[in-house]
Amino acid sequence: MKPIKDAMNQPFIGRTIIKTYPPDVNGNRRVFVTSRYNVSLFGFPLAIESLPFQTQDEGVSKCATIALWSALQPLIDTFDIIRHSPAEITEVSTSFPTLARKYPSQGLAWEQMAEYIRSLGLDIEPIDAQYENEDTIQTAIMLYVNAGYPLIAALQIYKGSGEFDGRHAAVISGYRQDNNGNLKEIYVHDDQICPYCKTLPSPDFKNWYNEWSKDGKKVELEKLMIPIYPKLRLTFVRMYTEYTEILKRGFSNFDRPIDNLKLHLTTVNEYKEFLLTKSIKEKENILFASLPRFIWIVRGYHQNNPVEDILYDGTSVYARMLNYHVEFT
Repeated sequence: MKPIKDAMNQPFIGRTIIKTYPPDVNGNRRVFVTSRYNVSLFGFPLAIESLPFQTQDEGVSKCATIALWSALQPLIDTFDIIRHSPAEITEVSTSFPTLARKYPSQGLAWEQMAEYIRSLGLDIEPIDAQYENEDTIQTAIMLYVNAGYPLIAALQIYKGSGEFDGRHAAVISGYRQDNNGNLKEIYVHDDQICPYCKTLPSPDFKNWYNEWSKDGKKVELEKLMIPIYPKLRLTFVRMYTEYTEILKRGFSNFDRPIDNLKLHLTTVNEYKEFLLTKSIKEKENILFASLPRFIWIVRGYHQNNPVEDILYDGTSVYARMLNYHVEFT
């Protein structure tokens, strides 16, 4: 707890790290964006895999600042970016054009959030939920969480009467899917609620049901913003279009029978580590191959088992296939 208090005389929650939810009792798959954090308890070194959380302090930060702070934590070591406090994030973000006061914080515009991320040497992947279908949103959530990238969600809150109540920002930090791979639940770091807040579709993931809804409010997903490395040039939208084209052609790109298709994003190191544990054709040639740092994968499955990978160069602007079809045996 921070030593300062809010308008209701309640102490703010400071930098906090808690365990993720355990595996689902029904065998459903839970996935979270986490990093390893070291802490000391009375001299005993401890470590926890999680995503940090804290609440907003309106004096120096509001929801957008806290969303940026949480979302960038697992990328600090991965991409060697500066570690800023919430006050420093507000300070840098409000150096970009705004008519609002810097302190007390009145929140950040979407454009200010994007420019702050770019000021760190990263770039953004924007997805406008209002113009995309439900499958696009679900695919993006599962793909980026699997790849270790938190998604910043811009939300619109409406009162029970339908009156607009304001905008809000939160971080999608994990999800749960059933045994058939269907997205059933997402977990959100919401500084107005809690870390890993369980959020359900209402009736889809462009509309959320969570603690806000219990107060009679309606939560709509307006946009998603994913902080990414700038050399990941092949955008999600272009790769998703390629993926859906393969679906329309009836899996004709694959050499072997498949019954399901999924889109993945990974790095060359992570992919080769994954292949080391698998039985594949021409394993030595593929492990020794010179591949780009970022790789998009369209993976075909048969009875939930991987059958074949089609690789794409993630550092290219266009959806260019690499000359490798990885076949699992």
